[in-house]
Amino acid sequence: IQLASVWEDDSEARERSGGSDSILHLACLNGLTSFVKKLLDTPSSSANRIDCRAESPLDAAVRGGHLTTCELVINMGAGSLSQRVALYRACTTMSEPAHAVALAIISAGDVDPSRRVSDRVVSHLPIASLPFLALASSARQWNPSPADILRERGFSDRADNLVAEYSKKILSLAD
Repeated sequence: IQLASVWEDDSEARERSGGSDSILHLACLNGLTSFVKKLLDTPSSSANRIDCRAESPLDAAVRGGHLTTCELVINMGAGSLSQRVALYRACTTMSEPAHAVALAIISAGDVDPSRRVSDRVVSHLPIASLPFLALASSARQWNPSPADILRERGFSDRADNLVAEYSKKILSLAD
């Protein structure tokens, strides 16, 4: 709420913050969903804008564990690459809120949890955005899918849950 009032009342604060994308990322991180909607409704904001941490607004919402904000950002235009990176982030967090976020990304988006990120995609991403793939992708030795990450860390039930949710979504689209 304080962030919203600073944004609305102080145009100099908006300038010092680096523009609406920095405020957008902070709002997503803090789960200020109605404020995020207001920001994304402005022509200068983008649901795919990358900040100085190499995060998209969706990444920030995942990091904050805010399910409703994640769903909003996806529905307001987060691209499939942003969704894929956010799904990886949610799967590496492994908390209950992060699992709910991962399910929301699969339900609202178009990301297959069994699919690995291609080396071509990884080579175009800042390493900071995928820390768990940094060594593997630079050595080109191993590139786990989100489901692989969960299984390796002992969360096979969550991996199966994500794959089942994706399969259910694909089957519903076929009808």
